[in-house]
Amino acid sequence: MKVSAKDPSLNILAYVQNAGNRKNGAETVGFMKDAARQDTVMISAQGRDIREAVNIAKSQPEVREEMVEAIRARIQNGTYEMDSERIAANMIVESLFNDVE
Repeated sequence: MKVSAKDPSLNILAYVQNAGNRKNGAETVGFMKDAARQDTVMISAQGRDIREAVNIAKSQPEVREEMVEAIRARIQNGTYEMDSERIAANMIVESLFNDVE
């Protein structure tokens, strides 16, 4: 639907009324009859890329089991070392980031 009126609320009102008429079984009338048949959506290349990236991310496991098992084994062997300064720095950065939102 192309929005061309200077007052966008007129377009929205006409569109909602038309949708309500179609829902109630009434036939569309006037200029809305043509608009109802011409509604289209164009998704940009960037939008398609984002959709594909989201689908790829959703298909990945939420937990990387092989990494968890490797860390678990190092903890049990006593070879796992934590970098407390790095952990503290990341906690501060995350805290600051959360304050901005």
